[in-house]
Amino acid sequence: MLKINEIMMFALTFEEGHVRRTQHILKVHSLVKLIAEYENIVEENEILQIAAILHDIGIKPAKEKYNDASQENQMIEMRVIVTTLLEKMEYPNDLIKRVIYLIENHHNYKDLNDLSHQVLIEGDLIINFFESPEKNPEEYKKYFRTKTGIKLFTEFFIQKY
Repeated sequence: MLKINEIMMFALTFEEGHVRRTQHILKVHSLVKLIAEYENIVEENEILQIAAILHDIGIKPAKEKYNDASQENQMIEMRVIVTTLLEKMEYPNDLIKRVIYLIENHHNYKDLNDLSHQVLIEGDLIINFFESPEKNPEEYKKYFRTKTGIKLFTEFFIQKY
């Protein structure tokens, strides 16, 4: 069995049937994987897929532990979960650090010079717009830089609204 599938199974069961978060995981992973493949990301494809699956893994424990799912609380909880899971799966420390970096920065829209970071942001933003249609996509258009992300965002998403 592929490790990515094991990570996906972990994330889905971790959410215990929470419909919105479970669907969000599946959608973001699928879109990030699609963008990454179209952008020819080979070397960090696995890292990017892991980050896409686990990017919001800190929400549930932050709500349970602090009754507050702020980014800060999510990141505290995410680091422990991701590190424990990936160490158990015998991933190397540098891969774990890279996944954590991507997750920690998936809402950081500054210094977008890292292609994997860019792809994770684009996939998450597109799905967030579908899930929250009250947001104005034009305000976020400037954050799309990959050819595939721009195409999906402008031709598929913006024309819808």
